[in-house]
Amino acid sequence: MAQFGALNAPQATPEEQLLIGARRAAPFAAAAELLGATPEMQAAVEASYEQLLNELDTHLAQHPALLGAAATLGDFGLIGPLYAHLWRDPASGELMRRSAS
Repeated sequence: MAQFGALNAPQATPEEQLLIGARRAAPFAAAAELLGATPEMQAAVEASYEQLLNELDTHLAQHPALLGAAATLGDFGLIGPLYAHLWRDPASGELMRRSAS
């Protein structure tokens, strides 16, 4: 929440950033469940995520980019969700740090 607030209000105090982040994030609180990430699906979602990380790790150990020797739009398109939504999240970020080199 603090990082989200800092992005939205870089000049605010840390306490204000936390409140701003919480307020800005509130509309998205139910998004995961609306997209099917319910408690009953947690194990399947995590297994799928770990499989993706393993496959990307294996591929990128052999190739410098997704589609060969040079970065393409696919590489740049993937970094946003991987970093902003998964790496920075405490739970999915921990899975990524454990699973990927």
